[in-house]
Amino acid sequence: MRPVLLTATVTALGVIPMALNIEFDFIRQEIVVGGIAGSWFTHLSAALVSGLFVSTALTLVMVPVMITAPSVIRNGWIGRLVGTIVMAPVRLLGGRRTTATAATADGATIAIPADIDSAKRFIKTEGSGLVETEQDGVTVVSRQAAE
Repeated sequence: MRPVLLTATVTALGVIPMALNIEFDFIRQEIVVGGIAGSWFTHLSAALVSGLFVSTALTLVMVPVMITAPSVIRNGWIGRLVGTIVMAPVRLLGGRRTTATAATADGATIAIPADIDSAKRFIKTEGSGLVETEQDGVTVVSRQAAE
């Protein structure tokens, strides 16, 4: 937020002399107020300042809104409504059961049904040398140490 506000503020301050029709002549070292050449740029400076204010507001407000909008919509009441409407025909027809496959360390594949709880153990078999231990509520499966 700081870079956007600093850029907008410095640019607006730099355009103020052009908006007030003040000319700085560095060669003759004089300042002219209300000159003919400066009157050409008053409309340009008004467009620049107004565009600067609009773009700053869009940058500071719309960008964060557009970044967070998908998750808010997906997790809010709109997402639940759309999910209910989209999933209603699937529930009425019974839905499709899909299976996933998992690869073991030996290279064999095992079919895992989609409706199975992931906490159940499918890969561990007797004689495979794998040991399960509980550490801080997490089940860790590792190879047995050589005895």
